[in-house]
Amino acid sequence: ISISGGVDMGNYSLASDTGTATADIASVSLDITAQDETKIFDGLAYSGGNGVTYSGFVNGEDQGVLGGTLVYGGTSQGAKQAGIYTIIPGGYDSDNYHFVYNEGVLEITVDTNGQQINNVLESLISFSKAVNGTQDNLSSSQSGPSGTFSVGPGAGSRTVNSFTVFRLVEDRTL
Repeated sequence: ISISGGVDMGNYSLASDTGTATADIASVSLDITAQDETKIFDGLAYSGGNGVTYSGFVNGEDQGVLGGTLVYGGTSQGAKQAGIYTIIPGGYDSDNYHFVYNEGVLEITVDTNGQQINNVLESLISFSKAVNGTQDNLSSSQSGPSGTFSVGPGAGSRTVNSFTVFRLVEDRTL
């Protein structure tokens, strides 16, 4: 410890030129927020996340200074059915940052065109069973915004869009 600078420094003297000091240096708060994601129902289990955003880095730092590996948890992991689920980030470590993990949302939606076709084709199968007492005369499959259905043994299949199928069911139910 020494005195320096200023015109009046000669007016002062130090009783001691040694000393100690202690300080508590707190880590900085870093918000890590999972980004929301929307997925169309496909029957496959959801895994992972859609990335994260960071808020609170200091001195021009970025996620490169963090230890650990970004991982995702929450109810979204393994989710298959339509609904709303949480995506919760985690996995980082650092001596300089205190983490505040904020959840995101996964929304699994139903493809309305594909679901409508699937529902209509299932209705046709039920109608055939009610009229003919068997499901063998009418079968269906659905993929994306179109579907196929077969009527009667050996009748072949026809690809239809949701409007055509819907009109057929409407005409039958009138």
